[in-house]
Amino acid sequence: MQIQKKLLNIIKGWYYKIFDENRELAKERIAICNMCEHREHVEMVGDICAKCGCILEAKARVLDEKCKLNKW
Repeated sequence: MQIQKKLLNIIKGWYYKIFDENRELAKERIAICNMCEHREHVEMVGDICAKCGCILEAKARVLDEKCKLNKW
């Protein structure tokens, strides 16, 4: 079940990114990520978290996702 939830959240994150939903939530979370030493920029992908490997712009838009380091 956990894998199914994770896959659903990945799909939600990309959907929300494409249709620019949950912008304010993402803005608040990404502001925290921008100060984190584990944020990395990958060309043609964007900023990712080096700890979990997620693309921040998508993950930060999903309400029931959380930072692996408990920062949000």
